[in-house]
Order: sequence, then structure tokens, then C-alpha cells
Amino acid sequence: MTNEWTKQLKDAILENSGIRRDLTDDEFAPLLAWGLAQAEMLTAPLGDHPEPNVRYEELYGTLPKLMTRITWVAVYRASKGADWTLKTLNQLNDLNKSLYGEEAPQFHPLVMQQYAAAEDNLARGEVIQTLIANLSPQEGNENGEKEEEII
Repeated sequence: MTNEWTKQLKDAILENSGIRRDLTDDEFAPLLAWGLAQAEMLTAPLGDHPEPNVRYEELYGTLPKLMTRITWVAVYRASKGADWTLKTLNQLNDLNKSLYGEEAPQFHPLVMQQYAAAEDNLARGEVIQTLIANLSPQEGNENGEKEEEII
């Protein structure tokens, strides 16, 4: 069943136009590759989960939403302002916890302030790259904490 869950979650990502919103092919490609890899990683242990169908539904609702929020930050942070960006980054933290539990990587408040200020002159593709780097679990790091990454 795990292969079917993986396929369904990947299909949900591929069919969600909100994830792609206003991104060029070059900006979208790393986000898509990252999301599909997360789908594989997150569905692999479902067979050992005490309630695999419930957990799958959580993943199905959360991963595409997280990816959409990444797109929103990349596309809208400069035009929507600091308060909106901070709110959306907090949503990313919450969604990442839903995916990975309490050990999920989280944005440090300093990093969040830097993104919100949008004074870093990062292109949208660079924003996507740094967001997914900050949200990706570190291999070999037992507690999921990441080194502080400042943009």
C-alpha cells in the first residue's frame, strides 16, 4: 500500500496549481523535486504506523499546503509586507511540525525577520531554495535541529 500512498501524494502535488502559481519553470523545478522527494520519504514508513490511513490523510492535506506556502513567500513577500510574511513563515513552521513532529526543522526568529524585511535582494528561485533548505530534516541529526541558516 505504501507505493500507492506515495503515488497518490505525488499526484496531489502534481495536480495542485497553487504550488506552481506565478513561478517560472526554473523557479518551480527545485520545489517540485523537493516535494516529490518529501512525499517518498514521508510515505515510506506508513506501513509501520499504527494508523496508516489517518497518517496518510494528514500527509495528503499538509505537504501540498506547505509547498503552496513556500510559493506564496517567494512570490508575495515583498508586496504583502512583513506581517503577512511572518504569519506565513509561522504557518510553514506549523505545517512542518505536522509532517515531521516536534523534531521538525523550524525557522529561527532572526531568519524569519530577515525574510519578512525582504531586503536581501534574493530572487524568487533563491527564496525557494533557502526555504526548502531550512525546512528539510537533516540526516544524522537525531533531534531535527538545523544549524542556523541566515539568508
